[in-house]
This record gives sequence, C-alpha cells and structure tokens, in this order.
Amino acid sequence: MDIEEIIKRIGIIRTRANLSARALSLLIGKNASYIHLLENKKTSFEPSLSVLLSIISACGSTPEEFFSADINTYQKKQRDS
Repeated sequence: MDIEEIIKRIGIIRTRANLSARALSLLIGKNASYIHLLENKKTSFEPSLSVLLSIISACGSTPEEFFSADINTYQKKQRDS
C-alpha cells in the first residue's frame, strides 16, 4: 500500500465517522488544518505511524479494517460472517 492509498483511506474512514477534517485534526491533537493539508494532494507530507493509528482510532476504525484488502467491503464482510 502506497502513501496515496493511505491518504485516500484516511478520507474514507473520516467521512464514515462523519468528521470534518478540522474536527479530526483537533481530536488527534494536531493543528486545525492538519488533516486538510494531509488529504490535499498538493502537499507531500506523511503521517507518522503513531499519528496514523490515532487517526484510525479517532474515526472508530481498526488497523485491521484500515489495512484490509478492500476497505469498502470490510464492514459488510464482518457483518455477514
């Protein structure tokens, strides 16, 4: 998984959690524009592993879901099991 996919997945779980970029930034103790800048493809910085895990947790997700082969169907597969 490359950094572009990680950034895309951050947007997916943030949207699922119904959090604005600002709200998520503040939840993880970062500057109010941190997530916006991270998701903006014009910038080129990457979150550390600890920040990524904080983002995943703040969005009510798990590392297992975040890094699953298909994040879009992960929850459905878990409910069907």
